[in-house]
Amino acid sequence: MISPGAGARDKRITIRTRNDKPKDDAELVSDYVEVAKRWARLEPLGTLLVNSGIQTDNKITHRFIFARVRGLDSRHEVVCEGRLFRVSRIADLNEDGVDTLLEVEEITGNPESAESMPPIDPYGD
Repeated sequence: MISPGAGARDKRITIRTRNDKPKDDAELVSDYVEVAKRWARLEPLGTLLVNSGIQTDNKITHRFIFARVRGLDSRHEVVCEGRLFRVSRIADLNEDGVDTLLEVEEITGNPESAESMPPIDPYGD
C-alpha cells in the first residue's frame, strides 16, 4: 500500500480511550482520555470487503492512515468530524515505522458516545 501524501491527509482525527466507571447501583459513567490528534486519510471500504468482514464476524467499514502512534489496540476509538469509529485492527503501513493503518468499524449511532463528541474544528489542537 502506498503511503498517502500530506495533501491526502485531510481529516482531523482524535484517538481516545473510553473508561466506564460505575455510578450508583446500575449506571455507568464514561470517561474519555485523549491519546493523540493527527491528520489522516479516511478510506471507506467497498461493499464486497464490508460484507466479507461481516461473514467472518470482523466488521470493518473504513481505514485511517496517519503518522505513527505507538501503543494503539482495540480498546481505542477514533473521532472524525462528528463520527465515531471502533478500532478493529492496527498495522504498520509498509512495515517502515512511519505510518499507522487502522481498520475500523463506524459506530456513530451510539447515543452514549454522541454527548462526548468534540466540536468540529479542523484547525484546532
